[in-house]
Amino acid sequence: MKQSAVMVIQRNAAIHAELQAWPWWKLFTRVKPLINIHSARDIEKAENELKVVKAKVVKLEEDMSSLTEHNTTLTDEIDDLKGQLRGEREAMSQMEAMYENEVVNRRSQEDEYNTVKEKYEALLDSNKKLQEEVSEAKAKATEVKSQKENLLIVNEEEDNTA
Repeated sequence: MKQSAVMVIQRNAAIHAELQAWPWWKLFTRVKPLINIHSARDIEKAENELKVVKAKVVKLEEDMSSLTEHNTTLTDEIDDLKGQLRGEREAMSQMEAMYENEVVNRRSQEDEYNTVKEKYEALLDSNKKLQEEVSEAKAKATEVKSQKENLLIVNEEEDNTA
C-alpha cells in the first residue's frame, strides 16, 4: 500500500509538473488570487450600490416622465399662443386696412371741405359785392327819387308862377 501511495504521489507530482508548463495553467494561477479578493462584503457593497443606482434610475425615469408631460403642456401652450398671435396679426392687418381707408376718406373729405369752403368764401364775396351794388342802387334810387321830387316841386312852382 505504501508503494501504491508513493506511485500515486509520484504520478500526481508528474502531472502537476506538466500542468505548470501549460500556458492556461499560468494564467489560472495569476487570476485565481484576484478572484479570491472579492469577498462577500464586496458583493454586498456592489448590491447596495446597484440598489442605489436602480433607485436613481427610477427617480430619473419619473422626473423624465413629468418633464415630458410638462414639455407637452408647454408645447400645447406655445401652439395656442401661436394661434392667438396669428389671429392678432390678422386683426391688426384688418385694422391697418381700415386705418388706411379712413386716411383716404379723411383726405377726400378735407379736399371736399376745402372746395366747399372756397365756394362759400367766393359766394360771400359775391354776396358782399351784390349787397354793395344793392346799396348803391338804393342810394341811386333814393337820389333819383329826391331829384324827381325836386323836379316836381320845381315844375309845380313854375306852373304856379305861370
